[in-house]
Amino acid sequence: MIVASNSCNVSIPLSAVLYGGDTAVVAVVRNDRIEMRQIAVGLMAEGDVEIREGLNEGDLVVAKAAAFFREGDRVRPFIDGKPSTAK
Repeated sequence: MIVASNSCNVSIPLSAVLYGGDTAVVAVVRNDRIEMRQIAVGLMAEGDVEIREGLNEGDLVVAKAAAFFREGDRVRPFIDGKPSTAK
């Protein structure tokens, strides 16, 4: 029996995860630049996925279209339609 409500890991939209071969990565915004991070995924439910390794709470993840970015690309992140002040 799996009790998903007891998980303490970070979850992100499934659309943020890029799969290639045996690995999964996400695009994270750090200092207004893209950083690709390898992750370990866990449970999936209702369009979200649990991240077991590779992300920390508060990391700014590209939720959609991450495949169009490359490591080091400069970006201007928006959260809820407003420019983000997070670094």
